[in-house]
Amino acid sequence: MAYDRVHGVWLVSVLALRDAGSSLPFSSLLVSRSGDGRSWSEPVVTARDESRFAHDKNWIVCDNGPASPYAGNCYVVWTDSNTGALAVSISGDGGVSWTAPALAPSASGSGWQPLVRPDGTLVVIYETERSIDSVRSLDGGRTFAASSVVSGLRASPVPGMRAPALPSAEIDGAGRIVVAWQDCRFRSGCPGPAAPNDLLIASSQDGVRWATTRRVLTAPILNGLHHFVPGLGVDQASSGSTMRAAVVFSILGPRGCTSETCRVQSYFVSTTNAGVGWSAPQPLGSAQPLDSFPQSTTGRFLGDYVSTSFVAGGVAVPVFASATGPFDGRFHQGVFATRIPPLAVQEPLRVGQPTVTPRRPRVGVRVTIAAPVATVSRGSSTSAVRREDHAFG
Repeated sequence: MAYDRVHGVWLVSVLALRDAGSSLPFSSLLVSRSGDGRSWSEPVVTARDESRFAHDKNWIVCDNGPASPYAGNCYVVWTDSNTGALAVSISGDGGVSWTAPALAPSASGSGWQPLVRPDGTLVVIYETERSIDSVRSLDGGRTFAASSVVSGLRASPVPGMRAPALPSAEIDGAGRIVVAWQDCRFRSGCPGPAAPNDLLIASSQDGVRWATTRRVLTAPILNGLHHFVPGLGVDQASSGSTMRAAVVFSILGPRGCTSETCRVQSYFVSTTNAGVGWSAPQPLGSAQPLDSFPQSTTGRFLGDYVSTSFVAGGVAVPVFASATGPFDGRFHQGVFATRIPPLAVQEPLRVGQPTVTPRRPRVGVRVTIAAPVATVSRGSSTSAVRREDHAFG
Protein backbone atom coordinates (compact mmCIF):
# COMPACT_ATOMS: atom_id res chain seq x y z
CA MET A 1 0.00 0.00 0.00
CA ALA A 2 1.15 3.56 -0.73
CA TYR A 3 -0.18 7.11 -0.35
CA ASP A 4 -0.17 9.51 -3.30
CA ARG A 5 0.07 13.02 -1.79
CA VAL A 6 -0.35 14.82 -5.11
CA HIS A 7 -3.69 13.16 -5.95
CA GLY A 8 -4.80 12.56 -2.35
CA VAL A 9 -5.44 8.82 -2.67
CA TRP A 10 -4.34 5.58 -1.10
CA LEU A 11 -3.32 2.84 -3.56
CA VAL A 12 -3.08 -0.87 -2.84
CA SER A 13 -1.33 -3.31 -5.18
CA VAL A 14 -2.73 -6.85 -5.16
CA LEU A 15 -1.29 -10.09 -6.53
CA ALA A 16 -4.43 -11.74 -7.90
CA LEU A 17 -4.36 -15.52 -8.37
CA ARG A 18 -6.60 -17.72 -10.54
CA ASP A 19 -6.68 -21.45 -9.85
CA ALA A 20 -5.23 -23.27 -12.83
CA GLY A 21 -5.68 -26.80 -11.49
CA SER A 22 -1.90 -27.18 -11.46
CA SER A 23 0.95 -26.54 -9.03
CA LEU A 24 1.06 -22.80 -9.80
CA PRO A 25 -1.96 -20.52 -10.29
CA PHE A 26 -2.25 -17.92 -13.03
CA SER A 27 -1.37 -14.44 -11.78
CA SER A 28 -2.22 -10.83 -12.54
CA LEU A 29 -1.60 -7.50 -10.78
CA LEU A 30 -4.40 -5.14 -9.76
CA VAL A 31 -4.57 -1.72 -8.06
CA SER A 32 -7.49 -0.29 -6.09
CA ARG A 33 -7.86 3.36 -4.99
CA SER A 34 -9.30 5.01 -1.90
CA GLY A 35 -9.67 8.60 -0.74
CA ASP A 36 -10.28 7.66 2.89
CA GLY A 37 -8.71 4.22 3.42
CA ARG A 38 -12.16 2.72 4.09
CA SER A 39 -13.97 2.41 0.77
CA TRP A 40 -12.13 1.20 -2.32
CA SER A 41 -12.61 1.39 -6.07
CA GLU A 42 -13.00 -1.52 -8.40
CA PRO A 43 -9.50 -2.80 -9.26
CA VAL A 44 -7.57 -1.53 -12.25
CA VAL A 45 -5.32 -4.00 -14.10
CA THR A 46 -1.60 -3.22 -13.82
CA ALA A 47 -0.34 -6.45 -15.40
CA ARG A 48 -2.82 -8.76 -17.08
CA ASP A 49 -3.45 -12.48 -16.62
CA GLU A 50 -1.31 -14.30 -19.23
CA SER A 51 -2.67 -17.80 -18.42
CA ARG A 52 0.52 -18.61 -16.51
CA PHE A 53 2.22 -17.62 -13.26
CA ALA A 54 3.67 -14.49 -14.85
CA HIS A 55 4.04 -11.99 -11.98
CA ASP A 56 5.23 -12.18 -8.38
CA LYS A 57 6.61 -10.13 -5.44
CA ASN A 58 4.82 -6.89 -6.32
CA TRP A 59 5.35 -3.67 -4.32
CA ILE A 60 4.05 -0.12 -4.75
CA VAL A 61 5.44 3.35 -3.92
CA CYS A 62 4.52 6.96 -4.80
CA ASP A 63 6.70 10.01 -5.33
CA ASN A 64 5.55 12.58 -2.77
CA GLY A 65 8.59 14.87 -2.85
CA PRO A 66 7.64 18.58 -3.03
CA ALA A 67 10.79 19.31 -5.06
CA SER A 68 10.70 16.18 -7.23
CA PRO A 69 10.18 16.66 -10.97
CA TYR A 70 8.18 13.40 -10.94
CA ALA A 71 5.96 14.14 -7.94
CA GLY A 72 2.64 12.34 -8.40
CA ASN A 73 4.19 9.35 -10.15
CA CYS A 74 3.36 6.00 -8.55
CA TYR A 75 5.28 2.85 -9.36
CA VAL A 76 4.38 -0.83 -9.13
CA VAL A 77 7.40 -3.13 -9.40
CA TRP A 78 7.49 -6.92 -9.48
CA THR A 79 9.29 -9.98 -10.80
CA ASP A 80 8.57 -10.96 -14.38
CA SER A 81 8.43 -14.72 -13.81
CA ASN A 82 9.40 -15.51 -17.40
CA THR A 83 12.76 -13.68 -17.24
CA GLY A 84 13.35 -13.02 -13.53
CA ALA A 85 13.86 -9.34 -14.38
CA LEU A 86 12.44 -6.27 -12.65
CA ALA A 87 9.13 -5.20 -14.22
CA VAL A 88 7.71 -1.67 -13.76
CA SER A 89 4.38 0.03 -14.41
CA ILE A 90 3.80 3.77 -13.81
CA SER A 91 0.74 5.88 -13.05
CA GLY A 92 0.68 9.67 -13.16
CA ASP A 93 -3.04 10.15 -12.46
CA GLY A 94 -3.52 8.69 -8.99
CA GLY A 95 -3.73 5.08 -10.09
CA VAL A 96 -6.58 5.50 -12.59
CA SER A 97 -4.40 4.28 -15.48
CA TRP A 98 -1.05 2.50 -15.73
CA THR A 99 1.62 2.19 -18.40
CA ALA A 100 2.25 -1.14 -20.09
CA PRO A 101 4.74 -3.20 -18.07
CA ALA A 102 8.36 -2.53 -18.99
CA LEU A 103 11.38 -4.65 -18.03
CA ALA A 104 14.65 -3.42 -16.54
CA PRO A 105 17.22 -5.95 -17.83
CA SER A 106 19.93 -4.59 -15.50
CA ALA A 107 18.09 -5.99 -12.46
CA SER A 108 17.23 -9.65 -11.99
CA GLY A 109 16.15 -11.15 -8.68
CA SER A 110 13.24 -11.01 -6.24
CA GLY A 111 11.89 -9.27 -3.15
CA TRP A 112 11.68 -5.80 -4.72
CA GLN A 113 11.49 -2.79 -2.39
CA PRO A 114 10.97 0.52 -4.28
CA LEU A 115 11.82 3.85 -2.63
CA VAL A 116 11.76 7.44 -3.90
CA ARG A 117 14.35 9.98 -2.74
CA PRO A 118 13.34 13.67 -2.32
CA ASP A 119 14.91 14.54 -5.69
CA GLY A 120 12.69 11.99 -7.49
CA THR A 121 15.30 9.25 -7.87
CA LEU A 122 13.59 5.86 -7.83
CA VAL A 123 15.72 3.25 -6.04
CA VAL A 124 14.72 -0.42 -5.97
CA ILE A 125 16.30 -2.81 -3.46
CA TYR A 126 16.19 -6.56 -4.18
CA GLU A 127 17.89 -9.88 -3.52
CA THR A 128 19.85 -12.16 -5.82
CA GLU A 129 21.23 -15.59 -4.96
CA ARG A 130 24.46 -14.10 -3.58
CA SER A 131 23.81 -10.46 -2.74
CA ILE A 132 21.43 -7.68 -1.81
CA ASP A 133 21.46 -5.23 -4.74
CA SER A 134 20.03 -1.87 -5.71
CA VAL A 135 19.13 -0.31 -9.03
CA ARG A 136 17.96 3.23 -9.70
CA SER A 137 16.12 5.35 -12.25
CA LEU A 138 16.78 9.07 -12.71
CA ASP A 139 13.97 9.66 -15.22
CA GLY A 140 10.80 8.68 -13.43
CA GLY A 141 11.05 4.92 -13.90
CA ARG A 142 11.45 4.93 -17.68
CA THR A 143 15.05 3.65 -17.71
CA PHE A 144 17.36 2.09 -15.13
CA ALA A 145 21.14 2.25 -14.70
CA ALA A 146 23.40 -0.69 -13.88
CA SER A 147 22.74 -2.33 -10.54
CA SER A 148 24.92 -1.83 -7.44
CA VAL A 149 25.75 -4.29 -4.67
CA VAL A 150 24.45 -3.29 -1.25
CA SER A 151 26.17 -6.25 0.42
CA GLY A 152 26.93 -9.90 -0.11
CA LEU A 153 24.25 -12.32 1.05
CA ARG A 154 24.98 -15.42 3.11
CA ALA A 155 21.87 -16.81 4.76
CA SER A 156 21.22 -20.17 6.37
CA PRO A 157 17.89 -21.91 5.82
CA VAL A 158 15.62 -21.52 8.84
CA PRO A 159 14.84 -25.07 10.03
CA GLY A 160 11.24 -26.04 9.33
CA MET A 161 10.24 -22.60 8.02
CA ARG A 162 9.71 -21.00 4.64
CA ALA A 163 11.73 -17.84 5.30
CA PRO A 164 13.72 -16.55 2.30
CA ALA A 165 16.21 -13.74 2.95
CA LEU A 166 14.06 -11.01 1.42
CA PRO A 167 15.21 -7.43 2.17
CA SER A 168 13.13 -4.76 3.89
CA ALA A 169 13.97 -1.16 2.97
CA GLU A 170 12.92 2.33 4.08
CA ILE A 171 14.06 5.94 3.68
CA ASP A 172 14.64 8.73 6.22
CA GLY A 173 13.71 12.40 6.07
CA ALA A 174 16.90 13.39 4.24
CA GLY A 175 16.63 10.64 1.63
CA ARG A 176 19.06 8.15 3.15
CA ILE A 177 18.08 4.58 2.26
CA VAL A 178 18.27 1.87 4.92
CA VAL A 179 18.04 -1.87 4.21
CA ALA A 180 17.62 -4.79 6.63
CA TRP A 181 17.87 -8.52 5.94
CA GLN A 182 18.75 -11.85 7.59
CA ASP A 183 22.32 -13.16 7.22
CA CYS A 184 24.66 -15.62 8.96
CA ARG A 185 28.07 -14.19 7.96
CA PHE A 186 29.13 -13.59 11.58
CA ARG A 187 28.56 -17.25 12.54
CA SER A 188 30.90 -20.18 12.02
CA GLY A 189 29.66 -22.77 9.53
CA CYS A 190 27.73 -20.15 7.53
CA PRO A 191 25.64 -20.95 5.64
CA GLY A 192 24.47 -24.16 7.23
CA PRO A 193 22.03 -25.67 9.73
CA ALA A 194 24.30 -24.85 12.70
CA ALA A 195 24.82 -21.20 11.71
CA PRO A 196 21.87 -19.04 12.81
CA ASN A 197 20.96 -15.88 10.95
CA ASP A 198 21.37 -12.44 12.51
CA LEU A 199 19.76 -9.21 11.30
CA LEU A 200 21.97 -6.86 9.28
CA ILE A 201 21.50 -3.30 8.05
CA ALA A 202 23.23 -1.08 5.51
CA SER A 203 22.54 2.48 4.36
CA SER A 204 23.23 4.79 1.42
CA GLN A 205 22.74 8.46 0.59
CA ASP A 206 22.31 7.86 -3.14
CA GLY A 207 21.44 4.17 -3.68
CA VAL A 208 24.82 3.50 -5.30
CA ARG A 209 27.50 3.77 -2.60
CA TRP A 210 26.74 1.80 0.56
CA ALA A 211 28.11 2.15 4.08
CA THR A 212 29.64 -0.78 5.95
CA THR A 213 27.11 -3.43 6.87
CA ARG A 214 26.25 -3.59 10.58
CA ARG A 215 24.60 -6.20 12.75
CA VAL A 216 21.37 -5.24 14.50
CA LEU A 217 22.17 -5.79 18.18
CA THR A 218 19.85 -8.35 19.80
CA ALA A 219 22.42 -10.08 22.05
CA PRO A 220 22.59 -11.39 24.67
CA ILE A 221 18.85 -12.06 24.87
CA LEU A 222 18.50 -13.57 21.40
CA ASN A 223 22.11 -14.49 20.66
CA GLY A 224 22.45 -17.74 18.73
CA LEU A 225 18.79 -17.92 17.65
CA HIS A 226 17.61 -17.81 14.05
CA HIS A 227 16.34 -14.31 13.12
CA PHE A 228 14.09 -14.12 10.06
CA VAL A 229 11.48 -12.08 8.12
CA PRO A 230 12.47 -8.54 9.23
CA GLY A 231 10.13 -5.59 8.74
CA LEU A 232 12.06 -2.31 8.87
CA GLY A 233 10.59 1.10 9.62
CA VAL A 234 12.36 4.50 9.51
CA ASP A 235 10.90 7.68 10.99
CA GLN A 236 10.86 10.24 8.18
CA ALA A 237 10.83 12.99 10.81
CA SER A 238 14.40 12.01 11.68
CA SER A 239 17.69 11.84 9.81
CA GLY A 240 21.46 11.77 10.23
CA SER A 241 23.00 10.55 13.46
CA THR A 242 19.65 10.84 15.28
CA MET A 243 17.71 8.78 12.76
CA ARG A 244 15.00 6.67 14.41
CA ALA A 245 14.42 3.20 13.02
CA ALA A 246 12.81 -0.02 14.21
CA VAL A 247 12.64 -3.65 13.12
CA VAL A 248 10.00 -6.27 13.82
CA PHE A 249 11.15 -9.84 13.17
CA SER A 250 10.71 -13.46 14.20
CA ILE A 251 13.04 -15.86 15.98
CA LEU A 252 13.16 -19.64 16.15
CA GLY A 253 13.96 -21.08 19.56
CA PRO A 254 15.05 -22.38 21.92
CA ARG A 255 18.64 -23.10 20.93
CA GLY A 256 19.13 -26.61 19.59
CA CYS A 257 15.41 -27.25 19.16
CA THR A 258 13.96 -29.81 16.75
CA SER A 259 10.97 -29.60 14.43
CA GLU A 260 8.88 -30.98 17.29
CA THR A 261 10.13 -28.53 19.92
CA CYS A 262 10.93 -25.31 18.00
CA ARG A 263 8.72 -22.29 18.51
CA VAL A 264 8.29 -19.04 16.57
CA GLN A 265 8.03 -15.69 18.34
CA SER A 266 7.93 -12.08 17.13
CA TYR A 267 10.25 -9.43 18.57
CA PHE A 268 10.85 -5.69 18.21
CA VAL A 269 13.99 -3.55 18.49
CA SER A 270 14.55 0.14 17.79
CA THR A 271 17.34 2.70 17.49
CA THR A 272 17.48 6.46 18.01
CA ASN A 273 21.06 6.92 16.81
CA ALA A 274 21.07 5.55 13.26
CA GLY A 275 21.74 1.94 14.24
CA VAL A 276 24.77 2.44 16.49
CA GLY A 277 22.84 1.25 19.54
CA TRP A 278 19.58 -0.71 19.77
CA SER A 279 16.96 -1.20 22.44
CA ALA A 280 16.66 -4.50 24.28
CA PRO A 281 14.50 -6.92 22.23
CA GLN A 282 10.81 -6.68 23.18
CA PRO A 283 8.68 -9.84 22.74
CA LEU A 284 5.40 -9.37 20.87
CA GLY A 285 3.00 -12.08 21.93
CA SER A 286 3.85 -15.60 22.99
CA ALA A 287 5.97 -18.22 21.25
CA GLN A 288 4.05 -20.65 19.04
CA PRO A 289 4.95 -24.20 17.89
CA LEU A 290 5.81 -24.71 14.24
CA ASP A 291 2.63 -26.65 13.54
CA SER A 292 0.61 -23.51 14.31
CA PHE A 293 1.55 -22.32 10.81
CA PRO A 294 0.37 -23.86 7.53
CA GLN A 295 2.68 -26.11 5.56
CA SER A 296 4.04 -24.91 2.22
CA THR A 297 6.21 -26.83 -0.23
CA THR A 298 9.33 -25.35 1.45
CA GLY A 299 8.35 -25.30 5.14
CA ARG A 300 5.88 -23.77 7.57
CA PHE A 301 4.59 -20.45 6.23
CA LEU A 302 4.59 -17.40 8.52
CA GLY A 303 4.43 -15.02 5.53
CA ASP A 304 7.12 -13.32 3.43
CA TYR A 305 6.59 -9.77 4.70
CA VAL A 306 5.91 -7.84 7.90
CA SER A 307 6.36 -4.12 8.48
CA THR A 308 6.95 -1.24 10.88
CA SER A 309 5.63 2.31 10.51
CA PHE A 310 6.19 5.47 12.54
CA VAL A 311 3.50 7.89 13.68
CA ALA A 312 3.69 11.23 15.52
CA GLY A 313 6.08 11.53 18.43
CA GLY A 314 8.48 8.87 17.22
CA VAL A 315 6.02 6.09 18.14
CA ALA A 316 6.67 2.90 16.19
CA VAL A 317 3.87 0.57 15.08
CA PRO A 318 5.10 -2.93 14.24
CA VAL A 319 2.68 -5.02 12.18
CA PHE A 320 3.37 -8.73 12.46
CA ALA A 321 1.88 -12.20 11.98
CA SER A 322 1.24 -14.75 14.69
CA ALA A 323 -0.93 -17.81 15.20
CA THR A 324 -2.44 -20.16 17.73
CA GLY A 325 -2.36 -23.93 17.57
CA PRO A 326 -4.73 -25.40 14.97
CA PHE A 327 -8.07 -26.68 16.16
CA ASP A 328 -11.45 -27.51 14.56
CA GLY A 329 -9.49 -28.78 11.57
CA ARG A 330 -8.26 -25.31 10.56
CA PHE A 331 -5.32 -22.98 11.12
CA HIS A 332 -5.82 -19.75 13.04
CA GLN A 333 -3.33 -17.09 11.99
CA GLY A 334 -3.73 -13.33 12.19
CA VAL A 335 -1.99 -10.01 11.66
CA PHE A 336 -1.49 -7.77 14.69
CA ALA A 337 -0.21 -4.27 15.48
CA THR A 338 0.84 -2.39 18.59
CA ARG A 339 2.18 1.07 19.51
CA ILE A 340 5.67 1.28 21.02
CA PRO A 341 7.11 4.63 22.20
CA PRO A 342 10.83 5.42 21.79
CA LEU A 343 12.95 3.02 23.85
CA ALA A 344 16.36 3.51 25.42
CA VAL A 345 19.15 2.04 23.31
CA GLN A 346 21.95 -0.25 24.44
CA GLU A 347 25.28 1.15 23.34
CA PRO A 348 27.60 -1.46 21.80
CA LEU A 349 30.98 -2.42 23.21
CA ARG A 350 33.90 -0.50 21.72
CA VAL A 351 36.96 -2.64 21.10
CA GLY A 352 40.38 -0.99 20.84
CA GLN A 353 43.26 -1.94 18.56
CA PRO A 354 44.73 -5.27 19.73
CA THR A 355 48.42 -5.58 20.63
CA VAL A 356 49.92 -8.89 19.52
CA THR A 357 53.04 -10.27 21.24
CA PRO A 358 54.68 -13.51 20.02
CA ARG A 359 55.21 -15.94 22.91
CA ARG A 360 56.26 -19.19 21.36
CA PRO A 361 54.61 -21.59 21.02
CA ARG A 362 51.65 -19.26 21.62
CA VAL A 363 50.72 -15.65 20.83
CA GLY A 364 49.70 -13.06 23.43
CA VAL A 365 46.94 -10.57 22.59
CA ARG A 366 45.92 -7.56 24.69
CA VAL A 367 42.87 -5.48 23.84
CA THR A 368 40.92 -2.71 25.57
CA ILE A 369 37.13 -3.05 25.62
CA ALA A 370 35.06 0.02 26.54
CA ALA A 371 31.49 -0.53 27.73
CA PRO A 372 28.99 2.24 28.56
CA VAL A 373 27.76 2.25 32.15
CA ALA A 374 24.48 3.88 33.14
CA THR A 375 24.56 5.91 36.36
CA VAL A 376 21.73 7.61 38.21
CA SER A 377 22.08 10.85 40.15
CA ARG A 378 19.23 12.82 41.72
CA GLY A 379 16.62 11.30 39.47
CA SER A 380 18.51 11.79 36.22
CA SER A 381 20.54 9.25 34.33
CA THR A 382 23.90 9.75 32.68
CA SER A 383 26.38 7.40 31.11
CA ALA A 384 30.02 6.83 31.82
CA VAL A 385 32.49 4.45 30.18
CA ARG A 386 34.10 1.50 31.88
CA ARG A 387 37.36 0.32 30.31
CA GLU A 388 38.87 -3.08 30.87
CA ASP A 389 42.09 -4.58 29.60
CA HIS A 390 41.87 -8.21 28.53
CA ALA A 391 44.88 -10.41 27.86
CA PHE A 392 44.78 -13.69 25.97
CA GLY A 393 47.57 -16.19 25.57
